[in-house]
Amino acid sequence: MIKTAIKYPGVLLLIFFTQVVYPQNLVKNPGFEEYHFLPGDFYRSDTFYCKDWFIPNNNSVDFFTLEKPYNSKGQPYIKPGDHFPNSGKSYIGLFPFTWYGSMEQVTGTLIEPLLRDSLYEFHIYLRFEGSSSQFCLKKFEIYFSEKQNIYSLYNDPFYEEMFKFRQITADIVFDISELCDSVYWKQYHAIYKAMGGERFLTLGMFYQEHIDLNSIVDEYRIAWPKGKRRERRFLRKYKDTSILKVNQNYIPDDIFDNGAYYFIDDVSLELFKPAD
Repeated sequence: MIKTAIKYPGVLLLIFFTQVVYPQNLVKNPGFEEYHFLPGDFYRSDTFYCKDWFIPNNNSVDFFTLEKPYNSKGQPYIKPGDHFPNSGKSYIGLFPFTWYGSMEQVTGTLIEPLLRDSLYEFHIYLRFEGSSSQFCLKKFEIYFSEKQNIYSLYNDPFYEEMFKFRQITADIVFDISELCDSVYWKQYHAIYKAMGGERFLTLGMFYQEHIDLNSIVDEYRIAWPKGKRRERRFLRKYKDTSILKVNQNYIPDDIFDNGAYYFIDDVSLELFKPAD
């Protein structure tokens, strides 16, 4: 008996799935969307609420969210509807520097320590407050660190106190002069070469090597109480420095006298991979 075997040829199907892999953002809570609890009104918003973000000294940084509109009470800038976030529902605001010498900084947390000699691409969105700020910033700076607290003491947020024992200079410096005439969010980016072990980044302003800010601040503190004439003389003398310049669109507002107020959103740090 002859047995006949019928064979069914197998069909091999190879299916290829294409998956787009996006670089990982190493900044925790990069858009300030996660918070411990919602603030009350503007006068209570100086306590910082965002998860994974800290205040490095005794300053105040403001948290704004569309989930909790503020009671304006004559403060036109504090309603989130006046300044929408770049994305999401939340953002923060601060005074990086004022001629009275006060400074505000904020420190964020990284998901993992940075690798020595590796390149990272940093991005941040900034927006100028506008006509209520007497001055505009010429630069905005970033500093990376292994420790959360970059100062020896939890000191007062004044230039002379913050850099009395250690003159900390920035790792990244952005020229943001153009924001003075803009009311829109703008993205800034830079490449950072890691020292290795950095776990935190601090946003704001740092020690300035090429200008004697302590002397200028002292001069302003003398002029300011003496009345408008002395103040105008100071403003003419320091109309445009390497740090601040007078905002030509300024409308007098007691809250923003002496300084420049800026909003921050969507902070990111990713491992930089050059294009092939």
